[in-house]
Amino acid sequence: MSVRDLGAAGRQCCPVVTILAPAPRTTGVGPQDPGSRWPAAFGLLAALISAAVGLAVLGAVSVLLWATGPASGGSPTGPFRTASWFWLLGQRAATHLPAGHVQLAPLGLTAVLAVVAVRAAGWAARTARAHETGPAAAVVAGFTGGCGVLALVAAHETSPHGLSAAVMPAMRAAVLFAVLTSLMGVAPQTWLWAQFAAQWRTRARPVLRAAGAASLILFGGGFAVVGVCLAVHNEAVGAVFDRTGGGNSGFIGLALISVIFLPNAACWAVGFASGPGVALAADAHVDFRGMDAGALPGLPLTAGLPQAGALGWIAWLPLLVPLAAGLATGWAIAPDKGRPVRGTLLPTAAAAALTGLLVGAVCWLSAGDGGGRLTQFGPSGWQVGGSVAAELLVIGLPVAAIRLAVTRHRSPATVPAARTSTETVSAPVVADDEADRFPPMDLEDLEDTQEIPIIRLSEDAEPVEVVGSAAMPKGFELFAEPTGRPTVALIEVDLEDTQPIPVIPAD
Repeated sequence: MSVRDLGAAGRQCCPVVTILAPAPRTTGVGPQDPGSRWPAAFGLLAALISAAVGLAVLGAVSVLLWATGPASGGSPTGPFRTASWFWLLGQRAATHLPAGHVQLAPLGLTAVLAVVAVRAAGWAARTARAHETGPAAAVVAGFTGGCGVLALVAAHETSPHGLSAAVMPAMRAAVLFAVLTSLMGVAPQTWLWAQFAAQWRTRARPVLRAAGAASLILFGGGFAVVGVCLAVHNEAVGAVFDRTGGGNSGFIGLALISVIFLPNAACWAVGFASGPGVALAADAHVDFRGMDAGALPGLPLTAGLPQAGALGWIAWLPLLVPLAAGLATGWAIAPDKGRPVRGTLLPTAAAAALTGLLVGAVCWLSAGDGGGRLTQFGPSGWQVGGSVAAELLVIGLPVAAIRLAVTRHRSPATVPAARTSTETVSAPVVADDEADRFPPMDLEDLEDTQEIPIIRLSEDAEPVEVVGSAAMPKGFELFAEPTGRPTVALIEVDLEDTQPIPVIPAD
């Protein structure tokens, strides 16, 4: 914003304020932008790019392991079938092994595929200028259809081999995965999302900040618990690697499998720390009461589990994780003295509920069907989510209430009245009708002031729709430049209508 004088030479003219506003809709950038004529084609192209990136990474790893392994003389198409199998497994598709079926998504791989899919869908929406709801839905439809067809092809290619996937279950899993990821990528590019975010940003920001802090502490604590367990049982973990054949190729492959399943183990640790525990099989369970596992897959992560039977006192230390998350939930919400319930306690409760929903959903994804007696393998999502939400409520609400009470106690209840001493400074005379313009302040603060013009609108000015939901008074003079540059509004300012503003010295 800038102030300038208008008028011919020798002629007095009041100063005007130039305000830069968004360009009009006719420039082609705005809610009426027609966008691309083929948004579904861009969605389909994004699906091809997303699948190509995922399969290329998995294929490169499979080829490396195949080339360095002792059985490298097999069919060269084997690594690509393995990559397709892992690509479907990462989308939580039901797959088959020589020993049985598996529907257990490795969350590390799932997270990588989800990030690639979200970025690809967002690129498609931006490129197609799918900012309206209709074109955005077309991009989502094209992306979903493309992923479904690619999943069908991948499942068909793996079906005659040991690592395989059924066609229809694989396509259903891929379509669900594509719908969720494409919505996450396309929605932020739409005008509807922009309006929603602008309306709820102020209210949602503290809730999201508190929920994010609590979730970070919970999952970070889960990783810490897994790391401690693996360090304590390092001999058993090393024995698993020693029993694995295949030389360096087998060692690297087992290590990579452990890495992509490491987030699953962290979610299981969160399920243990929050109370419900983790199902290790249809007839086995581990919680604070003890462990009854039976035979488990010979993997490094399962080797880090405690021995069967009652657990020692050290097993109760993970309780500190939800305790720290509850403290963070209550502390992250800034106290609102004017609205203690609506501004402080309700956001704390909303953050606890949102955290429970998020943690429950992730824990549900981390569990699955391992085949055989491992039909129930992992934590229960709704039990873990409900327990986390209840624990954060019980801990976070008292913390928020105590912080609010302390803030009220330290802050003055009322603003002290201005001193009327006139020994060094005389109080200015303020008219009754202008008294509400001046906030209560100490008169000594007015020793060093600067007169600032006040911008006023005429009483008969009425709002008029200009751009989107923005409104301008009719008293404004508006014009649009043909080059599509910003609109300029002229507002008259009376320099005689001023208000003294205290000047704060730099020192």
